[in-house]
Amino acid sequence: MDNIINCNDCISKKVHLSRERMDFINMSGRNEVTKERIVEAIISREDMRSRYYKEIVPIIGKDAAVELERLYDIYDERLYVWMATLWDPKIGGFYFSSSGRDCDAFLPDIESTVQILRFTESSGLISGMGKTYAQAVPGSMRESLLKFAKGLQDPEDGFFYHPQWGKNIITPRRSRDLRWATDMISRFGDKPYYPTPIDKNDDGSSSALLPKYLQDINEWKNYLASFDMKTKSYWSANMISSQAIQIGAAGPEFINTLFQWLADCQRSDNGLWEPQVNYASVNGLMKLSLLYSNLGVCMPNADKAIKSAITVALSNEPIVFCCQFYNPFATMSNVLENMRLHGDEFEAHKLQKIILERAADLIRVTREKVLTCKRADGSFSYNPEPRSRLSQKAPVGLGLDEGDVNASAICSTGVTSNLCKVLGIRRIPIFCDKDAKIFFDIIDNAIQTQKIYVKPDWFDDAINPNKIREMQ
Repeated sequence: MDNIINCNDCISKKVHLSRERMDFINMSGRNEVTKERIVEAIISREDMRSRYYKEIVPIIGKDAAVELERLYDIYDERLYVWMATLWDPKIGGFYFSSSGRDCDAFLPDIESTVQILRFTESSGLISGMGKTYAQAVPGSMRESLLKFAKGLQDPEDGFFYHPQWGKNIITPRRSRDLRWATDMISRFGDKPYYPTPIDKNDDGSSSALLPKYLQDINEWKNYLASFDMKTKSYWSANMISSQAIQIGAAGPEFINTLFQWLADCQRSDNGLWEPQVNYASVNGLMKLSLLYSNLGVCMPNADKAIKSAITVALSNEPIVFCCQFYNPFATMSNVLENMRLHGDEFEAHKLQKIILERAADLIRVTREKVLTCKRADGSFSYNPEPRSRLSQKAPVGLGLDEGDVNASAICSTGVTSNLCKVLGIRRIPIFCDKDAKIFFDIIDNAIQTQKIYVKPDWFDDAINPNKIREMQ
């Protein structure tokens, strides 16, 4: 049963808080998280959201608007408070999870750090403080973030490595960290200490720091031929798409070769790279749709691809990990944008109408799936049964019954932002300015966390070079 708290500063208004939210406020132990501040934030947040809900009814219909409101109701202040407590003021980055923060084997990582920074933008936390996180974060936090990110770079190969993992990491982990670090550093108007693999030489040629298969076209063809797109399109696409900025740096010949190979492998009946229309095949489609968008190439069979994504979004296939309900909407968003920029805008409009016709069902089914990953503290886990110890094969937490940054971003702003895009409506913020003030106050007053867990027995095996090579 809900508890009711009266807000003395808000005349005659009452806020309903679940017992879980009440317990969270009482147990947070933080001076910044008081009943009064949370209640004020809730009232302001609900007023803001209600204005958006009224605006979208003529566009998506009343039933879909009601379902969207129900989806947004599952996101509350516990999510951003939990994220703020992952900040390490000494190192200048965010941890992947609470157990990662509290265990002496783990450190903050660049992916979790940038994901939380981007979350502040996409969730509405900084809507009244600036257009980007680079404008919104306090100066001292900016300096800490830059010192952390730039300090991860290796002077020899230009990639960014974490001391808790070393260099023996798989290609997607290394490539993603290159992308996250360079993006954040550039958004703050700074540069890495050393040249990176995506920098051009003075004569405009590609860097010798690129992998050898991105320096020789025949090696690139052999590299692509090593992937099994018919049965492992997600694994293959993850390996390739994680290197998008490096492929772009390699030049037009490598880009053209890639997309010719993809066209030869793609199926014309479903727009996928596998015969089955299911989570696994659409997961592969999502990774590849990013490639087409990022490298500016028109995706073939786009109409079939979107229809496959709709089918999977509505399916009752059991959820194993959160990308399975996120990827269909990310795919629709990427492909529609790709069609408008590089293909047939009229066809994109027709496909969006099909999505709108199924909008209420799409939102309702997705909400049910998202809830399978929600945890008691308001965060979200990668799996319905939490066990996330690794991220791209690198150890990040103890795998307790807890949420993690990657999943929490996917399950919240990842889902809502892409839903709004495919429905053709303005992005509806999850949070408001009063929420933002609490979030940054927690970070401003952060103290070094006391470690309560020791390094787990499996940690050394997870970063063993022989084990890593077996995973590649």
